[in-house]
Amino acid sequence: MPDKLNSLLADCSSKASQSSLNVISLEKISSPEEALQNVTSFHAENPADCSGWLCFTGEVEEFIGAYDFLKFAGRILLSGELACGAKSLHLRQSENGWNIFRFERVEGGDMLMFEESYVSIRKELGKLRYETFWRKEKNNEELEVFRPYVSRFAGFAQGGN
Repeated sequence: MPDKLNSLLADCSSKASQSSLNVISLEKISSPEEALQNVTSFHAENPADCSGWLCFTGEVEEFIGAYDFLKFAGRILLSGELACGAKSLHLRQSENGWNIFRFERVEGGDMLMFEESYVSIRKELGKLRYETFWRKEKNNEELEVFRPYVSRFAGFAQGGN
């Protein structure tokens, strides 16, 4: 399936691959300390292969590789995305706390995955890379169609404009 689709997309920058995305967990937490602790523990699993961005009330902080999050103690984290290889953590402040999503890409499977990249405000980091997963669903006529399911932050793409 991806080969046929890629031949149709030959002029596009995106290419499809067959993959799946596991939603490892979805948590709701209530304190800023717990939000930062989730970031710290996720990063600690594989710090050398980790990158991401964190948005605080006064600034956005980006990192690639090992990083010391202790300097953010006592600050309010609004949102963030971290990628460590095939896993990612997405954090968003919500009405009564924070929502934390953990994802893991799995090779093969029944979804189509497209890699996309977006310009970063910090050119030295390269582009923000995302993987968007499409899955089969039935439409109103009960035909199977691919629809976007979720995107995960996959790190920074070095080089390019």
